[in-house]
Amino acid sequence: MVVSRRWTGPIPLVALLLIACSSGDDDDGPRTVRFEFCPGDAPTWMAQQDGRTGTWRRVTPTSATTWDFAFTSDRGGIARAYADDTRSSVWIFLGSTDELVRVAGFRGWRDCDSRSEVNATVAGVPEEHVAIVNLGGRTLQASEGPLLITNVLDGTWPLVAVRANRVGFDDIAERIILRRGISVAGTTTLSPSIDFDNAESFAAATANLTVTSLDPADGEARVRTLLDTDDGGSATLSQVRMSSATNTKTYGAIPTGELGASDLQAFQVQLFGPNRLTYVHFRTVADRSVAVGPVLATPTIGNAATMPNLRPRVQLPVQPEYSRLVYATFYQRNASRFVEVQATSAYYGTPSSWDVVVPDFTGVDGWDVSWGLDPAHQYESRVVAYGGTRQYFDVPADGDIYRYADGPQPQPVAQDVAPQPFSR
Repeated sequence: MVVSRRWTGPIPLVALLLIACSSGDDDDGPRTVRFEFCPGDAPTWMAQQDGRTGTWRRVTPTSATTWDFAFTSDRGGIARAYADDTRSSVWIFLGSTDELVRVAGFRGWRDCDSRSEVNATVAGVPEEHVAIVNLGGRTLQASEGPLLITNVLDGTWPLVAVRANRVGFDDIAERIILRRGISVAGTTTLSPSIDFDNAESFAAATANLTVTSLDPADGEARVRTLLDTDDGGSATLSQVRMSSATNTKTYGAIPTGELGASDLQAFQVQLFGPNRLTYVHFRTVADRSVAVGPVLATPTIGNAATMPNLRPRVQLPVQPEYSRLVYATFYQRNASRFVEVQATSAYYGTPSSWDVVVPDFTGVDGWDVSWGLDPAHQYESRVVAYGGTRQYFDVPADGDIYRYADGPQPQPVAQDVAPQPFSR
C-alpha cells in the first residue's frame, strides 16, 4: 500500500516521501507521528483527531514540509487538504496510532526522487519469447536489440530481467537475470548487456498454480507472479490468464537459492467483474493454490449532513476476507471537489459493520467550506474494502495473504436523496 497526495490505501498510486517517528514502543502511550512531504507538495491545511470521539483541531507545520501530531489516545485521525482557486481535495485517515506511524513511515513511489533514463541492449530472446525488464519502478517488454528505459527512479536498484516463453496471452518465465546494485543517476548505460545466453542468467523454477473459487461470471482472471527484493526492487516474472474452465497453469519464478534473505515472491490474481485482487506471498516455488475473495457486499450511501458541506455516510457489512480497512471516495466533477476517507478496523474496535462518515470540520481553525463537497452538486462515489492475514502497512512475510474488493459503481448521489443501496 502507498501513502501519497492520492492517499488511497493499498492500490498502487503515486506516493510522497513520508517519515514517521514515535515517542516510544508502547502503542497505548503518548506518541508523536511526523509527516514530512516533498518540497512543493505540502498540503494547504492539516488537522488531527485524538481518539475516536476526539474533537478535530488544526495542526500547523513545524517547518515548510513537516507536521507533527501528538496523540494521547491509541487511535485517531489525520486530515489534509489541497486547494487552489479551481479545485480541492481532502484526504482523511482514521486508524490506530500504530497504524498512523506506519502510514507516515511508508515510502512508496517516491515522487521526491528525480528520474533518469537507462540505455540497454537485450540479447538471447528467440522467436515466440519476450523479455520482461524491471528496473527502478519500471517494467517493460522487449525483444532483441537496443532498449531505452525511461522514467527510472534515481538510486540503486536491482535489475530483474526475464526471458519468458509466450504462449497465446501467457508469458511464462524461462530464464532470469537478477543483477543487484545498479546505480541510476542521469543517463545510464547498462553494462554488460542483458543477454540471456550468458552465464549470468539462470533457469526459472516452474510449478503449477491453481486459482480456486472462480465463477463463470467472473470472466477472465489475470495472474502475475511477482518478486519484491530486500533492496527495494519490484518485478514481474510471469503473467497468465485463467478462467473457471481453465484454472490451473504453469508459472515461472526465482529458485530459492537465488533469493536474498528477505526477498519474497507473490501471486497477484485480479478479477474484473467486479474488480477484486488477491495477493499471496511465498518464497519457494511449488505447486500452489490461491482462493480468490468474494464479491464485495452492497454498500449503502447516504448523507449525515447537507450543510454547510455535504457529509456522505457509507454503511457496509464487514466480510471476513475484507475486514481490515475500508475506504470511500466522493467526487463532484462539476465543482472539482474530491473527498476520501480511509478507516481501519482498529479505529472502530473490530466492527461487525463499517459505518464511515466524512468528518465535520465546521469550526476547525483554517477550514474553508469551499474545500468540502458542495450541496449544490451531485457526487459520484466508490467504496473499496481490504483484508487478509497481514496487518495494515506491515512488511509481508512468507504465506501472507492480502485482498481487496471494489464495490459496484453507483449512480451519482444528490444531497437530498434518502440512503439506498447501490444497484448492481
